Amino acid sequence: MSHPNHPPAPVVGRRQIVTYSTTAQPSYATQDLTPGDFLDPQPGDEFFHDDAHGVWVDYLARGLRHLYRYNPAVGVLVGTKIAWEERSLAQPAPDLAVVAGLAAPRRQRDLFDVAAEGTRPRFILEVTSPALAQIDLVDKVALYARAGVQEYFILQPAAAQPGPAALSLLAYRLDQGVYTPIAPDAPGRLYSATNRIWFVVEPAVGVARPSDPAHSLRLVEERTGRAITPPAGETEPDAAIQVDAALRAQSIAAQLNLGR
Repeated sequence: MSHPNHPPAPVVGRRQIVTYSTTAQPSYATQDLTPGDFLDPQPGDEFFHDDAHGVWVDYLARGLRHLYRYNPAVGVLVGTKIAWEERSLAQPAPDLAVVAGLAAPRRQRDLFDVAAEGTRPRFILEVTSPALAQIDLVDKVALYARAGVQEYFILQPAAAQPGPAALSLLAYRLDQGVYTPIAPDAPGRLYSATNRIWFVVEPAVGVARPSDPAHSLRLVEERTGRAITPPAGETEPDAAIQVDAALRAQSIAAQLNLGR
């Protein structure tokens, strides 16, 4: 029984529990998940995200993967559990994580072990859902700073209701082990130095349009000044592109070595 001054933690998801009898017959039950479980999810956990969450994660993942389509050493992880070197830290599964210095960036991973991989996410982006927003906005700020993630962006989609409710985009950059907010420039854009792109929220149309997120938020390359627009149906670079990128990277490395 919970103490009257301490209300029970809200239920934010469910976990299926399977047990077996002495004759190997399975029995199934469900366990309620609380916000603490969201910081350390287990395989198969289901959390109560709203409808807009998946749309936004897919849109941003496609944009970031398109940005790095020719880079043979940068991977974009989606919903991958992270194990930090400091094992006492919670091991979340960020919506999006950009990791440089990977030997096999396209390989699928259920768990990203920072110590084993020899590199860590340099950029993480979380898309909030109403039931889980507090974890993204508070707990993960402290967690990712302690874990050494250079930049942490938080996208709060507009509520799915009529009216002028706009997107909210928060961003932090690591400075001497502490996150400091990234201030928008004069037009209101937020700059990601790790990705060299601008996040541009469209104030006039940044309303509840989860079915078409490109109308509310654009990713703009610093180098070209153009919005990142992956072709319809693009997922991962094909084998030919990956091979070409690897060869070009080797060529560049060889030229740099010759110049030493």
